Formats: sequence, C-alpha cells, structure tokens
Amino acid sequence: MEAGSTIGRKRAAEVSEKTIGLVSVLEVPKWLKIQLWVETRSHRAISNLLTLVKDADSFVRRMAAAALGEIGAVEAIPVLLTLVADTNSFVRESTVEALGKIGSVEAIPALLRLVQDSNFGVRESAVKALGETGSVEAIPALLTLVKHSDFGVCMRAVEALGKIGAVEAISALLTLMADADSHGRWRVVEALGEIGSVEMIPL
Repeated sequence: MEAGSTIGRKRAAEVSEKTIGLVSVLEVPKWLKIQLWVETRSHRAISNLLTLVKDADSFVRRMAAAALGEIGAVEAIPVLLTLVADTNSFVRESTVEALGKIGSVEAIPALLRLVQDSNFGVRESAVKALGETGSVEAIPALLTLVKHSDFGVCMRAVEALGKIGAVEAISALLTLMADADSHGRWRVVEALGEIGSVEMIPL
C-alpha cells in the first residue's frame, strides 16, 4: 500500500513539473500563469513566482506575492520581506497578507513597521498578519496597538490577540470594552471568547 502511495506521489510530481513547463511557454498573460502555477504548489512554481515578484508590472508583483502566500512558501520569506517596501500600496498589502498566511516570526519586525504605513489597508493587514504568526513575541506590540487612534488597527489588534490566545491581554481588553462603541465591544467579546475568558466579561 505504501509503495503504491509513493508511486502515486512521484507521478503527481512528474505531472506537476510537466504542467509548469507547459504553462511557462504559453502565450498567455502572466497573471494567468500565476493562477495556474498556484494549483501545482511545486518548488518549480515557487521559483517562477519569485522571479515575478520583481516584475515591472505592479499587478503581476501583487499576484505573485499573493500566490506565494497561498502556497505557504517559507523559502519566499526573504524576498517578501524586501517587497514590503514596494512603492505600490496594493503590492505591499498583498505581501503582508502573504507573510501572514506563511506565519513566520521572522516577519514580525517588518510587520510592526508596516503598522505605521501611510495606507490604511496595509496597516490593518499588517496587524492581522501579526496575529496569524501565532507567536507570543507579537503580544507586547499588539497590546500597544489596541490603543491606536486608527479604529481599524485597534480592532485588528484585538482580533489578533484573540487568535494568539493572549491571556496577558485580558485586562487591556476589558478596559477597551468599557470605552468602545457597540461594534468594538462585540469584537472584544469575541477575542475574550477565543482566549477563553468570557466568564470575566461584566454583565
């Protein structure tokens, strides 16, 4: 049975490599090639995508970054960390989201810097990505961000703390709940529920 599975995986890999080769020579838009490469989730696809994150077309860079995140390409982290400085805000946002999906603590310093980005979408995505790392290393920064003047950033920080299960955030979240509007309070309740502290919510 195990031998059969091994042969099956080998054949699948061979088909995947052939598919990538065929797609690479097709006269189709790069964005379509990216979508096809994502389906193979192979090392060769990742190699091709790493080339396209340097493309002159910002839409192609954006798509390639998103694809690397979808695949969960850990080997792409160093390149993605350079791409967070892209001049195009959509590229930065896609790159941040990709880093969040990959979930590496290596990205935390860059994500913390991007919380101050000029674009609100990038800021919120950076805070969300911090939570997706699942690392306790992100908790001190997230506790600061729940006091951020940008409501979107504040709520993303609340969600991230809940996702991480940050018990040390309970006091700060309860304080925030007293000051927040109804929408904000509901987000805090959800976060406390994820942490497992719903019983501490005042009636």
